[in-house]
Amino acid sequence: MSQTKYLELVNDYFILTIISRQSLKLLNNFYENGNEEFKEKLDKYPQVFLDDYLKNSQEDSILLKSIVSIKNNIQFLTWLTIISLILSTLIGISISSN
Repeated sequence: MSQTKYLELVNDYFILTIISRQSLKLLNNFYENGNEEFKEKLDKYPQVFLDDYLKNSQEDSILLKSIVSIKNNIQFLTWLTIISLILSTLIGISISSN
């Protein structure tokens, strides 16, 4: 059986520890048990299906939630830094003009 886009992406997710071994087996079986039309759709849109699976998966959603939390924290700190720089610049200009 040749590697398809879907199976390659599932394997990549497993290697990157985004999904567990149990999910890897489940997703591979899901593909193997599908008809040809279904397999074509999975190969055409593998990212959409896997993102939806991760959203609904209880086991793998912990990692996904952690990644989203880290992203949100980084965005918050970035905005905080930008606002601090702007305020510091305005205060500096205000002090130097007096």
